[in-house]
Amino acid sequence: MQLLCRLLNYAHISGCPLSSAENWLNIEIQWLKDVRDRVQQTGDSQVDEAVLEGHLGLTKELLSFLPTSKKFELGSDKERGINLIKGWQNFISYSQ
Repeated sequence: MQLLCRLLNYAHISGCPLSSAENWLNIEIQWLKDVRDRVQQTGDSQVDEAVLEGHLGLTKELLSFLPTSKKFELGSDKERGINLIKGWQNFISYSQ
């Protein structure tokens, strides 16, 4: 996953467009939500930490391809978005 993250980072820095970034990001967000839900239900993610770290890194890199307005919508817009930031704050405090 680190190689893919580095390739995505290089593509973004180089100005290479990635038209499928939002679709990939939606897949990653759903995967992360599934892990969060599993932790809330069972108390265990059942995912190796390195795999989770890889998915978080991939999500971070894919976010860099989105315009600022879309990042806001995903991250903290209570009306239209999925409130990703608030959801992860709750997840982190729950798992500690």
